[in-house]
Amino acid sequence: MRLKYIKILAIVVSVIFSSCDIRNPLIEGIISGENWEKIYLYSPSSREPLDSAVIKNNRFEIDTKNLKSQICYIGKPKNTVPLFVIPAHIETSLIVNNGSISMAVSGSPEHAMFEKFRKELSQSKEQVELQACEEKIKEAKQDKNDSLAESLSADYQSLKNEYWQMRNLKTEQLIQINQNSPFGLYLFYRQYVYLKKNYTQEKIDSIRQNYKGFGTRALESVWSEKIEETLTSFENSVVGKVAPDLTGTDTLGVSKKLSDYRGKYVLVDFWASWCYWCRLETPYFKKAIDLYDDNQLAVLGVSFDSKEKSWLAAIEEDESHWNQLLVTSEEQKRIKKAYAFGGFPHIILLDPQGKIVARGLRGEEMINTLKKYLDN
Repeated sequence: MRLKYIKILAIVVSVIFSSCDIRNPLIEGIISGENWEKIYLYSPSSREPLDSAVIKNNRFEIDTKNLKSQICYIGKPKNTVPLFVIPAHIETSLIVNNGSISMAVSGSPEHAMFEKFRKELSQSKEQVELQACEEKIKEAKQDKNDSLAESLSADYQSLKNEYWQMRNLKTEQLIQINQNSPFGLYLFYRQYVYLKKNYTQEKIDSIRQNYKGFGTRALESVWSEKIEETLTSFENSVVGKVAPDLTGTDTLGVSKKLSDYRGKYVLVDFWASWCYWCRLETPYFKKAIDLYDDNQLAVLGVSFDSKEKSWLAAIEEDESHWNQLLVTSEEQKRIKKAYAFGGFPHIILLDPQGKIVARGLRGEEMINTLKKYLDN
């Protein structure tokens, strides 16, 4: 009878604690070191706070009942630290010293896993060696020892490859053992979706099938939405789809559209004058223009510059006098969302009907792709 009573009591206590976590998710904290009046909770993608709280007697509470599991940033403007928020009662202790924040967290197992992962990466042999090599390169450049700097650059690339091999392997292992955790889906998003080149429907279908195999607790996190939103965005501009139209002004101030160039293959270069890697592609565009006449191929630069003067100066300096368009800041946002890319340069090839036949082209790969389609 006594054993039965203990079991029932254990179940009741368990239910009470579980219901408290689910019914009243919040961040409870204590802060010391500096006298802050308020503390803020931010999402990574917004400058506007998700919420805030007044600090009284060095203590604060932030209600998180409307937040899905996600990585937030806690602190005050321009001075925050990451916090892996889950729907639970999370306790934090922040110490601020000369503007630097250190934080202890309990109540969020995902935060502990997140911090452990970051620490293991930053303290790994591969990362330490990579940073040491980077410092040597800086010293060689300061001493104007170009031959040593060039030699070390080759070592740096090799060490960088080793670091990413290690990181990818560790990430894959953690994804496999955290299939029902928001932390696992966060790693999946970073590994397979964020800033990745998912340019075919087959690839997108594979990623969607894999992420939907995660457990309910993982799928209820914000990363389920992020993955679906990104994959849907990719689907609008995969290879085989008609390229989303865009509008800009040419060097003479005339408004033009991408669709104006149909009837021939179009090599579209999303670039900016401040992008070093973008301008390294200039010789390959000149090579393409030399290989094919105007009836076969149009090269179209679409600039994301904020200043017309910088854009025009770069064209003159590089002698990139082919079709060039400057787009407004609002059009830039729309284009990046429509074409689902994050970095520059981003180069695509369209067929005469305006369909995308290749994405993410660079250097000789660009020339070989042109030969594949235009030499037949």
